[in-house]
Amino acid sequence: MEFRLSNKIKQCLEANGNLQQLKEDCLSATRLERCLVTEAARKSNLKVTTIEYFIRRSNKKSYEYWTEFVSNNFERLSNVSRQDIKEKGKEIVGAQTEETSISRAEEQYIKDNSDEEMTRACAASMASIIRQDIPLDIAQMFINTLEKTLVSTTDYITAYGIQLFKFFTLLKEYTFDIADDNITLLQSKGFRVNGILPTGFDIEANVTHVPPPLSKICINSNVFNKYFGSMFNSSHLQVIHSAYSGPRSVQETILQKTPVHKAFVSHLPRQPESQPTLDVYVMQIALSAFIVNFQNIWSNTKRFTKLFNRLLNVLLKIHLAPIRERVYKQFIKNKMEGNIQKEEKDGKNQEFFGSIPFNRISIIRKSTNGKRRLFQAEKRRHDKYIKKVETDPGSRDKWNRRAERCQQRLNTYAQILEAEKRNRLVKPIKDETTNADEEETEAQIEALTEDSPIAAEELMEIDDERSSDDADITRRRLKSLVAVVRNLIFKHHGKQITERQIKSSCPDIKANELHVYTLICNLIMPYIPQKKSWSLMPYQIPFVLMANELLRITGYSKFSIKVSLTMSGHLNALRMDAPAFFSLFCSAKDSRNLNVYDFEGNVIVSRQIATQNKDAIFSSFFNLAKIQGIAADHGLEFIHNIYLLPGLKTVRIPGNLKSRPPSYSCSTIQQSSKTLETPTSSVSRHDVKDHIRILRANIMGPDRQHKAAIRERKDFLLQSTINGLKKAWIRPDKDSQLSQAHIDVNK
Repeated sequence: MEFRLSNKIKQCLEANGNLQQLKEDCLSATRLERCLVTEAARKSNLKVTTIEYFIRRSNKKSYEYWTEFVSNNFERLSNVSRQDIKEKGKEIVGAQTEETSISRAEEQYIKDNSDEEMTRACAASMASIIRQDIPLDIAQMFINTLEKTLVSTTDYITAYGIQLFKFFTLLKEYTFDIADDNITLLQSKGFRVNGILPTGFDIEANVTHVPPPLSKICINSNVFNKYFGSMFNSSHLQVIHSAYSGPRSVQETILQKTPVHKAFVSHLPRQPESQPTLDVYVMQIALSAFIVNFQNIWSNTKRFTKLFNRLLNVLLKIHLAPIRERVYKQFIKNKMEGNIQKEEKDGKNQEFFGSIPFNRISIIRKSTNGKRRLFQAEKRRHDKYIKKVETDPGSRDKWNRRAERCQQRLNTYAQILEAEKRNRLVKPIKDETTNADEEETEAQIEALTEDSPIAAEELMEIDDERSSDDADITRRRLKSLVAVVRNLIFKHHGKQITERQIKSSCPDIKANELHVYTLICNLIMPYIPQKKSWSLMPYQIPFVLMANELLRITGYSKFSIKVSLTMSGHLNALRMDAPAFFSLFCSAKDSRNLNVYDFEGNVIVSRQIATQNKDAIFSSFFNLAKIQGIAADHGLEFIHNIYLLPGLKTVRIPGNLKSRPPSYSCSTIQQSSKTLETPTSSVSRHDVKDHIRILRANIMGPDRQHKAAIRERKDFLLQSTINGLKKAWIRPDKDSQLSQAHIDVNK
């Protein structure tokens, strides 16, 4: 436990995180972390079953040992971790002063061997990786169980997503209240919709009020902020799972530690039929994937900022550019009606022409010879099938169907060609009418502004060329007003904005614009999170619900954002690892249990042991060599995980991308691994510096040997030259002219 908690504290300190929030998350745990008992047994040289038996015999719950250890040792371990980080920082600084420069090759080497392993995946057929020597009844049971698990997992995730969505919909009519440190949900309403929209505006939904904001009492309460800030984090999502899908409901002690969740449960009690029939471990795998996806959609701060800017833009455009707004709405309405009519027409054509893709066929663009060849080829096939009917009476029905199909294609080609000829005559007249309508053209360009910045610039240029007598303000002016409103809200957050403050920020403001400014700022102000809470998801929820409601009733629902994961209506993929296969086939509560053995012949009896024998688990059901070979063909190293895809015809095999040799090395990975000892992901930066010095010494050693060999060679050549000249000097009679030439050269 001390090792786990110390690592959590060090990671939090290195990331400049909130230690108090970490302590609260640890204290709110409802179960021991994964493999904690296994690690404790290994360090104490005990069996896992011994520790599990001790926990069962005690009166405490297993997670209470963890919470007690956290409450008693958190401060001590925090101080120790801070001291370790400071000492490590001094060592790093000292190492940096000794090593003044690092070559690019060494930096690239360290980068290539960092602890961030890149994960990729490849696809494979289920029939190709499953063991062929498994009996047919066991293989069929294996496939059927996996299919049922996929269905049950999708049902569980769908039910969980619906329950989470109910939490958000509850906040449309309720808001939090705190009295005597007791957090409850009270029914409330936001401002009236007619209060922020112009008089006579056509509302597209039967809505009178928007969702309520957080009350000032709650925002100013430290107790409320303490619990509300951790709402919908990973711990809270686990509590929601336990409350509505766990084997038993959440205990009262847990609810006391999570008063925000207790307020939700009081209005949304657990239903008796909500208990899923899915394995607990597989359920946790699916829930972990859901939590990651849910947190990903809320982790982008630009998403909330973009929603804020779009809401201001829509409200200002509705008030200050009503003519342009009306034209745009009419254009969107006509476009939707045209799409509906086209779909109905296409549906009739599809029904008439059978399975022939009528909408994807075009004949008008073919040349004259191309059209002639198309019809002639189809006519020849039709005549051939008619003759086959007479010569092959045994297959009369088959040839009649093919001949009928050819005749159907001939009729289709003829009608498509005739329709395209008519459209060619009508289209230029329609284009002239469309181009003549400037307002509709602007609406078409405006529909593209969200995806094309060039379209937005083109609209601004059109506004600049237009006369200033237009009742609507220009788009450039509207864009600047959005920035002014946003700055006013941030500058005077939590206060009532007056007309004097608006005039001081925008001196050239007009009377009609001043009224709209004051109205929008004061109505939206209670929903805006404080600066310190701007990026926290729980404080964004009231504004997101309000903005989505306003955008929906004003016809701009395309600008709204998702608050939860939507249910797709089809089966989801499922990640399976060794403990998951063990839970499904070796520890189930029905008659399908199988005995799986490790490589020493011992029966695997727990998920912890299954985790330690991943190869044995996978080789019991799959051809492990085949899986590793498929992964190796894609440059991957198998990591003992498999993603089951709907239908179980195909699986996805994930793996770590195999590291390549450094760019400065000419040897292969196998050759370089004999001479280079790569630093592991667990070493510190100081150890990396030491490793760099060793590598540098290994490089400098051969370099010095090379230089010494060059010197020896020069000395040898020089000595040989001297000896030769000496011999020539002693015996000049043999070659006096050559000796004299050598003497002149050496002089």
